[in-house]
Amino acid sequence: MALYKRGKTWHTDFSVNGERFRQSVETTDWREAQSTEKELIAQASEGKITPKAQAFCARSSKSAADSPTKRRR
Repeated sequence: MALYKRGKTWHTDFSVNGERFRQSVETTDWREAQSTEKELIAQASEGKITPKAQAFCARSSKSAADSPTKRRR
């Protein structure tokens, strides 16, 4: 569980059952952010919210090296 500030808005970063949740709590008040974070953790424990998954491209190092988008100096 962690609350951190980005700009003026508080964000949370926590894990439930090995799943990582990172999102804004959409407030500038620290006390409100704490209570919202507790609610989000409870919802995640109940399975009401899911972590946002990001799909990353899996490429072998050889295909990446042969790519025409390779940076040239």
